[in-house]
Amino acid sequence: MSPTFRYAGRTRSGKLVEGERAAKSVDAAVAALRREQIFVTRIDAAARGVAPRPRAARAGKAAA
Repeated sequence: MSPTFRYAGRTRSGKLVEGERAAKSVDAAVAALRREQIFVTRIDAAARGVAPRPRAARAGKAAA
């Protein structure tokens, strides 16, 4: 199983993106993201066995 890397970056249009990518190395993860036209600004190994943090609800949205 390949290690997972957590990243943050920007698309060509300047939109901020973040997520996780499985790859053999940091260089391979960055190369895959560049092929998707994402400029990586931060990347590090994701913690193993830790569930992703839930995202905060957007301000102004009514709770159901």
